[in-house]
Amino acid sequence: MSVKKYSKKKDSAKKLSKNFSVSEFACKDGSDEILIDNKLVSFLQKIRDWAGNSVLITSAYRNPVYNSKIGGASNSYHTKGQAADIVVKGKKPIEVARFAQSINVKGIGCYNDDLFVHIDTRPTKFYWYNQSCTPTDTFLQSKYKTGNYSVKADVLNIRTGASRSFSCKKFSQLTSDAQKQILKIAGYKVNGYVKSMICTVTQIKDNWGKTPSGWICLDYCQKI
Repeated sequence: MSVKKYSKKKDSAKKLSKNFSVSEFACKDGSDEILIDNKLVSFLQKIRDWAGNSVLITSAYRNPVYNSKIGGASNSYHTKGQAADIVVKGKKPIEVARFAQSINVKGIGCYNDDLFVHIDTRPTKFYWYNQSCTPTDTFLQSKYKTGNYSVKADVLNIRTGASRSFSCKKFSQLTSDAQKQILKIAGYKVNGYVKSMICTVTQIKDNWGKTPSGWICLDYCQKI
């Protein structure tokens, strides 16, 4: 992180990148000091290059007094010069959010209700939707859909959540229907779905699908 201080009076016209100048990051109350993170500028320029169209910064640096006045969070990245709210001409908020995620922006708020996107340079990932700040794991579209899948792995672990960090379920923790299918195909108790077993996926998170017994990695399944 490299946050620099600028003066609106002295540095307003200074170019920060090909398409962005200091004045665009100024606090809306007209105060002179402007804090700007170089990494934020880099992200914005990448978005501008991708969009091939104008990127309007509706809010960037906010001094603490102005931030409090408009009801901003006390620890807002705007007060550190590390955040910008943007409107990209010709692009929907979700399109901008997906691209921002693809270039490894860690802080992204997709405001479909207000038609803008917030990005910031926080060190750990947090994505959300709208003024309700509803969290989401990803803005990217999954290649998988809900429906029925056939298991292609010899044994497919069933987990308590949508990642390998969650624990695997045992045979006794599976639904009775799953247990019957496993016994019919394998002939004995197995701690997971077995090859050729059919399972119904009702929810998708990235490459994970939720079944009645738990979450499975769909990379080891085939849609039917």
